[in-house]
Amino acid sequence: MSGYYAANPHYAPTDLSEDRERRERCEREAATWFDDATAVQKASYLATLETIAPYRGAPRGERMRAAADRRWRDSTAEALALYEITLQELLRTGEVSEALAERWEALEAPAPMAEAAE
Repeated sequence: MSGYYAANPHYAPTDLSEDRERRERCEREAATWFDDATAVQKASYLATLETIAPYRGAPRGERMRAAADRRWRDSTAEALALYEITLQELLRTGEVSEALAERWEALEAPAPMAEAAE
């Protein structure tokens, strides 16, 4: 048997589609920032996967893929952390702050000394 009072629709919305759509928009925008910052790493990772494709299923190929996955995770760890911060900021305010945008730009900018060493 239900309670005496009916549920207040203002406190218990039955349709959360607007919230879901808003979150998906924020996730897409944060992913765009991540993709832009990790384009070089992604290209390198995909090139490595193409190189090791003939070894797929072999122990050597599995080791090479594990190494490529490790390099991907290590090289994009900072961008992943910024992605999480960006997502939370977008959900909270609806936009990326100037300070956070500068952090993304600094992450995207290649380090001249690091490129010269390679």
